This record gives sequence, structure tokens and C-alpha cells, in this order.
Amino acid sequence: MPNNEITRNNIDSIVTWSDSLLVGIEFLDNQHKHLVELTNELYRACMLGGNTLDDVFKATMRRMADYVRLHFATEQKLFKLISYPDSLEHKKEHDTLVFRVIKTLKEYEGDKNFIPLDFVQFLKDWIIDHVAKSDQKYAAFYRRRKMMV
Repeated sequence: MPNNEITRNNIDSIVTWSDSLLVGIEFLDNQHKHLVELTNELYRACMLGGNTLDDVFKATMRRMADYVRLHFATEQKLFKLISYPDSLEHKKEHDTLVFRVIKTLKEYEGDKNFIPLDFVQFLKDWIIDHVAKSDQKYAAFYRRRKMMV
């Protein structure tokens, strides 16, 4: 089954960690794995629905908001350390996601017409795209920098 399909047959996860998402920097790979885990928690809450959706979705969204800030701050420290030339553009991508997570949490808490599964799909796509493209760029820069030292 393709990774981007959502079906009731697969309520365990919407995104599966794979080696293609590795950036080769262990502490960042671990943080990326945790973002995947949080996304899958949100997905499972959506699939279970009812009170589980309400309770788990809100709590996990708060944890997600905190964790993306922590993770992005970690990446920004690395960027300064290695003088990553595309750090401002990368930070804009981060800021966009943080804003979207916070906005989504507020929308969910205030609007019962909000569709949580749509956000989870967006989050899954964003994480995969961001890690597979943007994060791979700084990882390659990091490896080149490391070889020079």
C-alpha cells in the first residue's frame, strides 16, 4: 500500500519511518522519528474518533507544538555551528509549520467543524517533504563541512 493512502485497514500509522528520511546526524534523526511518532498518534486518534479524538488530539497537538519548537531550535543551533548558508530559508519553512500547528490547535479547540484528519495528512506530507528535501540539503552541507575539518 502506498505510504500516502489513508484507509481504515491501517489505523496504526499514516507515516512509516524509513531510511530515506535519515539525515545521518543521530540526534536529529531521533527527533525526526519522534515527529513521525507524534503524527501517528494524531492519526490514531482520528481513526478512533469520539472522546479519544477530542482528548488525544488536543493533548498531542500541544506536545507537537512544543516539540517542533524544540526540534527547530536544535536545527538552528546546528546551522550556526556549521555556518549553513540556507539557514534563513530553512527557518522560514520551520516558522510556517509552527504557525500552522498553533493555528490548527486553536481551530480545533474552537470549531467542531474542523477536520483533524485533513491536518494529519498535511503534517505527514510536510514532514516527509521537508526531511527528504530541505533537511537533506543541510545534512549534505554538514557532511562536506565535517570532511574539511
